[in-house]
Amino acid sequence: MKSAFAVQKEKAQKSQLQLKIKLATPGKVSKAKNKDKKAGSRAKSEKITAASKAATKKKDSPKKSTPKSKKTSKKGKSVKKQSPKAKQSPKKNSKDGKKVDKKPSAKSNKASKPEKDAVKKESPTKAGKGSQTKKASPTKQSPKGGKSPSLTKSKSPKVTPKDTKQPTRKPRVKNQKKTPSPKVPAGKKSPSASVKSTPTSSSKKTSPSMRKKLAKEVTNKVELTPMSELRATKEASKDSMLVKITPLKPSQDSGSSTPSRKRKNSTPASKNSKKLKIKLTPRRTNPSPPKREESPRIVNSSTPQNGPLGKNGPSKGRDSGTESALLFEWLISPVSPQNFFDNLWEKKPLLVRRHKPQYFQGLFTTVEFNKILKENDVQYGKHLDVTTYTDGKRETHNPEGRAHAPVVWDYFNNGCSVRLLNPQTYSAKVWKLLSTLQEHFGSFCGANVYLTPGGTQGFAPHYDDIEAFILQLEGRKRWRLYSPRSDNEVLPRMSSENFTDEEIGVPILDTVLEEGDVLYFPRGYIHQATPPSDTHSLHLTVSTCQKNTWGDFMEKCLHGALQTAMEEDLNFRLSLPRDFLNFMGVVNSDLEEDRRTAFISKIGELFQKLASYAPIDVAADKVGMNLIHSSLPPVLTDEEMSCMVYTTNISFENGEFVSDANILSEETEIQLIRRGVLRLITQEDEIQVHHCVENSRVYHGKPCQFFVIPPESAPGVEFLIRQYPKFVRVDDLPLEGDLQGKEVELASLLFEKGLIRTRYPLHTDTEEER
Repeated sequence: MKSAFAVQKEKAQKSQLQLKIKLATPGKVSKAKNKDKKAGSRAKSEKITAASKAATKKKDSPKKSTPKSKKTSKKGKSVKKQSPKAKQSPKKNSKDGKKVDKKPSAKSNKASKPEKDAVKKESPTKAGKGSQTKKASPTKQSPKGGKSPSLTKSKSPKVTPKDTKQPTRKPRVKNQKKTPSPKVPAGKKSPSASVKSTPTSSSKKTSPSMRKKLAKEVTNKVELTPMSELRATKEASKDSMLVKITPLKPSQDSGSSTPSRKRKNSTPASKNSKKLKIKLTPRRTNPSPPKREESPRIVNSSTPQNGPLGKNGPSKGRDSGTESALLFEWLISPVSPQNFFDNLWEKKPLLVRRHKPQYFQGLFTTVEFNKILKENDVQYGKHLDVTTYTDGKRETHNPEGRAHAPVVWDYFNNGCSVRLLNPQTYSAKVWKLLSTLQEHFGSFCGANVYLTPGGTQGFAPHYDDIEAFILQLEGRKRWRLYSPRSDNEVLPRMSSENFTDEEIGVPILDTVLEEGDVLYFPRGYIHQATPPSDTHSLHLTVSTCQKNTWGDFMEKCLHGALQTAMEEDLNFRLSLPRDFLNFMGVVNSDLEEDRRTAFISKIGELFQKLASYAPIDVAADKVGMNLIHSSLPPVLTDEEMSCMVYTTNISFENGEFVSDANILSEETEIQLIRRGVLRLITQEDEIQVHHCVENSRVYHGKPCQFFVIPPESAPGVEFLIRQYPKFVRVDDLPLEGDLQGKEVELASLLFEKGLIRTRYPLHTDTEEER
């Protein structure tokens, strides 16, 4: 018959084989611990430890370390010599005072060899290299320090209920001469097989169901803890770091094929345990702009508003800048202009729902569109486009020649969108709107009209290089806006190509504009629009701020600064180092050398000097000259016309032309017709007066309009600019040099060019009639 120890050992082996490879080691520790507690092996007395070491050194260690120990076990000689020492050890180690059998039976001694062989077979996968694979039984594990090496290295959680009381011990090493703690002699029965200890939580026999439950707990702890650590690392570094996870090679000292898991908030694992190496690499990004709020501003309003202007232009003595500010306030009402420019301009979209279909009444209609096609030479491609966007493909269907109304409407009835470019060329009201707004923005204002049949789309998703205001004039249209895809696409200088739906992501705004509504979005915001199937859509897009940035200003400024610096500063004219190509350039960009550092420092010094030579005012005049060239001519009122050169009554009598207009005199009061109507530009040695009065309503339809005045007349023109909107007497114009006393000649020149007006109509004879 098999001994009780052999039966228990076979049961332990069966239960261990059913567990996972990862759980084999904790299971051994738990069984060894329970059996050691039954034998009273948890006592911490130094005398007991010394006695146990002595007994183990004489009898047990040769059996573990050399093949001779096996022969000795067969002969049974070591068993007889051990018996006196073994008799003392159980007595001293027993907590409950019970004695252990003094002489072991031969059966238990014979059973030790097959049990050792069974442990050896399990060791490559369960215990790992360096574990106690040559022990005769589970009791061969040290009661106090007999942890397997894999547990010690990986710091895995233990299965025993009181694992927190277990001290950390060094792993057993193969062929170790001295045992770290007392052991039960090989010839003796396991104390757990012959001695019944008091029932405690740590000494109770673990049932199969309990072992499964404990195994499940260990599995959860072992597998989930490292992932939580990695997630925490990623969350802490996701804004500015990249996480690169590199698994190290398995340790050569560890016989286990599975990596050791590190417990959360535990001490570092041993050097030989496999672990994950987390490398944090700074992400290379351009300096990001100020944080942008992507969510659009939505305002609902039903408050009635008056038209854009009470009159058709600024009243007498009123600043045109004030009129333009009132017009913009009407455009975005009820949002205040101050709030708009502080919180929305170039930052995020704005949607104003007015619930007032008549808000933009009369600004532009499909009836006017049809009239324009009939009465004007509208050319395909230049003034009008016919487009479609179906199945992700955008197409233009422009034939050659003039766009006749019947042909255009045939395209429209077949699902094509129609875009009218520069409607201010044909529509007086759109011209009035844009020419007034351009003074408020200090930048050219343009427009396009879009007429789209219901349920169709004419343009692919894209972003523009302008600040856009969408005015819904007729019908309804669904708009979808998308945030810029990257920092490089925030406020771009150029418009984008056409995108697909997969490239633009999820819209931040999906809304339907109705008549009277307005939608604003900055440049760089991707957009697409489609009217519902039950109605057409007519909207006007007002654009501004195209290439009107700090970068564009600096581009004009740096060119003049470099020219001036090279003329006036010797440092800019010195030769480059003879060998600078040996350490500069892309090939040498990673080179660390004093000559390279000195070269870069020299460039920095020159740039600092360059700023002092920057002709900032000259650059501003260049920007102003471009604005004057791009601007629309002012829309004049009847009252203004009566006080200008355009409405003087002229007749042909007796072979002569006779005018009923009073000639300008020194007492005549005059005023510029608009604040931004002209600008003085210095070109070489002459003074040029650039103006927009004679500009075309087509963008850059004419070359720059200017005339030259003597330098002595420039102070008089400057005086009119600074005094606006006040009326000034002609004789108050400050002239210099030989032109003093010729103020009437200067005023007449400006009057004939249509740049100034008089306070009263010129055809009246007396002040009372005025």
